[in-house]
Amino acid sequence: MERMNLMATVRKAVEEVGYAFFSGPDRGLNGGVKSLPAAWLSPVRLVSVEGRSEGYLRYAVTLRLMKPGRGLSPQQRERLWAQLEHDAVAVCRRMEYTGPVCAVERIGCVPDEGSLTTHGELSVTMTCTVAVMFCAADDCKR
Repeated sequence: MERMNLMATVRKAVEEVGYAFFSGPDRGLNGGVKSLPAAWLSPVRLVSVEGRSEGYLRYAVTLRLMKPGRGLSPQQRERLWAQLEHDAVAVCRRMEYTGPVCAVERIGCVPDEGSLTTHGELSVTMTCTVAVMFCAADDCKR
């Protein structure tokens, strides 16, 4: 359940920053992105659990942000990568304290070399760890 809530939170944050949202296994990225600007969410991965009946689930999140980038000069590419990086951090900040999310930690962002799809985009890959509160008891309040 928390996994689905986390994915919905990522989707909302991405759309608020102005990107079309797509998700799935990375092998489907090329055919799965239908328009730009776009964000591709790879399957989230549970990396740790703190607590038993209540506590925190920590998920590793990988998100790729893409904008049209065909024919850009090196200076224009650098400016667009900087904008994509800024947008990635904005997505993280919008996710924080939204829904089940308690914290977004260890944010990293790397420019991608080459296009990931046939759209000729420029992209960055953002990774982070997201802490989500959970409670197994029926009467637990968040």
